[in-house]
Amino acid sequence: KARKEAGEILGEANRQVERTIREIRESQAEKERTKDARKELLNMGKSLSEDLEEERIINEKIARLREKEKRIKKKSRISKPDAVKRIPVNEIDHKPLEKGEYVILEGSSAAGEVIEIKGKKAKVAFGNIVTSASVSLLRRISAAEFRKSTPVKQKNVVLDWETTKRKTKFKPEIDIRGKRSDEALTLVMNLVDEAIVIQYPNLKILHGKGDGILRQLIREYLSTVDLVNNYQDEHIEAGGSGITLIELEV
Repeated sequence: KARKEAGEILGEANRQVERTIREIRESQAEKERTKDARKELLNMGKSLSEDLEEERIINEKIARLREKEKRIKKKSRISKPDAVKRIPVNEIDHKPLEKGEYVILEGSSAAGEVIEIKGKKAKVAFGNIVTSASVSLLRRISAAEFRKSTPVKQKNVVLDWETTKRKTKFKPEIDIRGKRSDEALTLVMNLVDEAIVIQYPNLKILHGKGDGILRQLIREYLSTVDLVNNYQDEHIEAGGSGITLIELEV
């Protein structure tokens, strides 16, 4: 639009120049008339210069906007793979998990091997620990990924002093109030796994009452762990349904 207007102004300026030259000739170059004509031409030239400067500024703004658009599109292309990175493979290829396949539990970095499938539940061996998990929470990985994420096995020697040290540092209570569901589940799983390793029988999880989502999620997980002997609400006076007590068979 600015270019079109500038072109129109330039065309009008040319016509005005021609009229002015004609008037100067017809007035036989009268000083006063010539002076007014020159002044009019100068004003028109100034107006044209201002319009051309405005066009230059507009073009610079357009160039900056286009450059910004390119950066946004480039950033979008880079971030898209990350957005789908954690979609479980089962949801992509719909191929059922089978015994012997390697998997990672969603929300965890631990890799394990499927040793049994029963309906929607799977038993997975994470090192020396065997636990049950919902198939929908497992992400299939390749053998190469499994080897990469699994540390090199050391000699199978259990040192009593190391177990005692871990027991001393172990905290059997955990507060997951305000956590996201996946984060809360990961924390509880880590707590249960560590308790099984060091043979600590009693755990306490503070999840709060709220709408009961965390409580339900945690208990669904506990029902899949073979070594969980029992779980129940805390006594009413001590927190009731806002706390889950766990008894492990270790």
